[in-house]
Amino acid sequence: MNATRVSRSAGLRLGMVLTAMLLMVMCFRPASGSDVVITVKGTLNGGRDNYGIFGMGKNMPKGTPYTLVFTFDEAKGRPMPAACPNSGSRIVGIGQGSPGTAVITINGKSFEFGHKPDARSRAWRSIVTVCSESEIGMAVEEGHYSLATGVNIRINPNLGSRSLTQDRDWRSPVALSNFHARNDDNAFAIRRNYYGETMSYLSVDSVTVSGR
Repeated sequence: MNATRVSRSAGLRLGMVLTAMLLMVMCFRPASGSDVVITVKGTLNGGRDNYGIFGMGKNMPKGTPYTLVFTFDEAKGRPMPAACPNSGSRIVGIGQGSPGTAVITINGKSFEFGHKPDARSRAWRSIVTVCSESEIGMAVEEGHYSLATGVNIRINPNLGSRSLTQDRDWRSPVALSNFHARNDDNAFAIRRNYYGETMSYLSVDSVTVSGR
């Protein structure tokens, strides 16, 4: 009788241990969902850090490296065709349907965009056609317009080059390091009040889309 009880108890414990191990494996294995990750690297064009987020004083030096990682969840947002038929694709959404988040890392410190209830985000890609130009872009924003916080990246072919890629799917993998990136279209800003901000225009050296 005692031997039977011990065996059942040991079997129960073994089952619990195996279940716990399985749960741990499921928690730590790579995600197999619908995320598309876009990594942007480059340097700051100077900037100011009135909120002390990145720990370099109020003025961030020009040439400081940054890494910017966008994550877009295909389960959110809605796909949208480009303005010209068959020229590209995009995803866009607002609020709970906002598909994108972004994390910028400067001087070993990070800030995340896109988790507030009023977040809005989009990613897109176009190729050269008779009615469109080639570009790749992504943006994540939150907050009211006057105090908006967000980050925006947009790149185009260099002068004389026809296209960044001939794949018009915004999710498709691509690694780019030769393109034109206008300052006005490449920047981040963090605004908490009307008395200061943390922001910089961004020089872009590389864009890598780790797609499906």
